[in-house]
This record gives sequence, C-alpha cells and structure tokens, in this order.
Amino acid sequence: MAYQDRNTYVTTPRSGSGAGWFIAGILVAAMIGGGILYYNGYFHQEKEVSIELKVPDVKLP
Repeated sequence: MAYQDRNTYVTTPRSGSGAGWFIAGILVAAMIGGGILYYNGYFHQEKEVSIELKVPDVKLP
C-alpha cells in the first residue's frame, strides 16, 4: 500500500478594519453634496460681475 501524506489546513475568516466602508461613506456624502449644489444651480452661476453706479445730478448755484 502507498503511504499518503495529508496535511490539514484550518483557515479562519479575516475581519477587515472597516476602512473601505468609511471611504465609501465619504464618497456617497460627497456625491450627495455635489448633487445638491448642482440642483440649486451653484455650477451654473455667471462668471461676469456687473456693477452699475448711479449718481444724482448735482446743480451748483
């Protein structure tokens, strides 16, 4: 009879640190914030500033 060498390996599931869920939460919050800004028209503001100055007419005596 042939001799069979068998090894038994026991693996335990690794628990992660949760950093992936934290980063995913930050990305979701950023997307929601960007969507709110887009919906309110923040990105469609005019880039040109116009100042109009009206001075009353002063008549000297």
